[in-house]
Amino acid sequence: MAAIFISYRRADAAGHAGRLADRLRACFGHDAVFRDYEAIACGDDFEQAIDDALRSCAVLIPVIGPNWTTLTDNSGQRRLDDEGDYVRREIAYALAQGVPLLPVLVDGAAIPQATQLPDQLAELPTRQMHELREARWDDDVTALMRRVQSHTELVPACPELRAPAPWRDALRNFFHDLLELHGDPVRFQVRYNIGRKQDVQRAATFFVAAVLLGDALLWGSGRWNDRSGLDVLVSIASGVPVWFSGGMLYAVLLWAAWWLTGTRGHFRRMLTNAFYQSGFVTALTLAALAIFATGVGYSRPDFLEGGLTLMLETPPAERSERLMASYGDAVTGPVAFVALILAALILLDVAIWSLRAWRGHRAVLDRRRAQSGIALLLFVALMAGVIGVPVWLGLAAASAA
Repeated sequence: MAAIFISYRRADAAGHAGRLADRLRACFGHDAVFRDYEAIACGDDFEQAIDDALRSCAVLIPVIGPNWTTLTDNSGQRRLDDEGDYVRREIAYALAQGVPLLPVLVDGAAIPQATQLPDQLAELPTRQMHELREARWDDDVTALMRRVQSHTELVPACPELRAPAPWRDALRNFFHDLLELHGDPVRFQVRYNIGRKQDVQRAATFFVAAVLLGDALLWGSGRWNDRSGLDVLVSIASGVPVWFSGGMLYAVLLWAAWWLTGTRGHFRRMLTNAFYQSGFVTALTLAALAIFATGVGYSRPDFLEGGLTLMLETPPAERSERLMASYGDAVTGPVAFVALILAALILLDVAIWSLRAWRGHRAVLDRRRAQSGIALLLFVALMAGVIGVPVWLGLAAASAA
C-alpha cells in the first residue's frame, strides 16, 4: 500500500494537491502516493479504500487551503463539524495513532486556530506547518520531500534529493544559508535537518566556515603590518577548536534536555541544529567584536592584541578592573562610541534570534509547545550548572588566593 497519504478538500485545494501528488510520485514512485482521485478505481468501496490507505500509510500530508476550515456542505453545516467528514476522520486518525503529520499550507492559507477546530483536531495547529509558495514551489516541495524521506523507507529516484557532497554544498551556499538562517531559522532547520549523516556533515562545514569568517573579521580588525602570512592564518584558525568544543557542549546539553523530556534517539538531529545555531551565533558575535575593535583601534591600535594579552596574563578576579582602567580612555571617542552601538545592536539581534531559533528544535523533533518549554528550562539549568559552577569555583579560588 501507499506510504504517503494526501488529505485535502476538493473544493479548497484540489489543484495544489494534484501538483504535489505528481511531484511525490515522480520522486518516490506512483504506488507510493495515495490520493483519492487516482488511487480509488471506479466501483471500489470509497470508505474502505480510505481506511485501508490510512492503516498502511507512513506519513499523512494534509493540504490546507484558504477555505479549509470554513467550507460547508449542501445543508450549510461546516464540514469540520461533521463527525463523518473524511478530512476530519483522516487527520483525527493520524493524531490518535501517532502517524507522522506534515501539514502544508497552500494558496496563502493561514495556520488554523485551535478554536476553529473540533476537539479531535485540536493538536493540529501545534504541528509545524510547511508552506508551499507559488514563487518557490519547486524549492518548497523539495524541502517537503526531504521531510517525507526522513519518515519513510522510500528510496528517491529524483535528482532533487541526490544532493552533492555535503561540504561542497555548504561552502557553495554559505552566504545564502547565513541570510536564510537569519531570516527564518525554523524553516531553515526543518529543511536541512532530517536526521541523516550528510545533514550533520553539511552543518559541521557551515559551522567551520562561520568560525573562520568570524575569526578573519576579528583578527583583521587589528594591524597585520608586522605579521607574516602564516601568523595570520594560525591566528584565524586557532579559534576553530575552541568554538568546536563549545558547539559540541551545546549539542550534548540540548540532547540531554530533550532526553529528559522523553525524546529519545535524536542526537544526530540535535548535533545538526547545534552546528547551525552555534555557527551563526559565533560568526555574528565575532563580527560585532570586530566592529568594536575597529572603532577603538582608531585611538588605540593595539587594543585587540593588548586586550587578549591582558586577559591571558591577569587573574580572573582582576581582569574586568584592569581592562576598564587600561582602555577606558580609548572607548570614549566618537568613532568608538558608534562602533560600540553597532556591536550592541548586532549582539541584541543575536539574542533575539537565539530565542526564535529554539522553535527549530521543536519543529525538527515534531514535539509539542509545552514539551519545548520544559526542554528550554532544563537546557538553561544544565547550561548554568556546566558553565556557572566552574566559573564560580574559579572566582572563589582566586579570591581566596
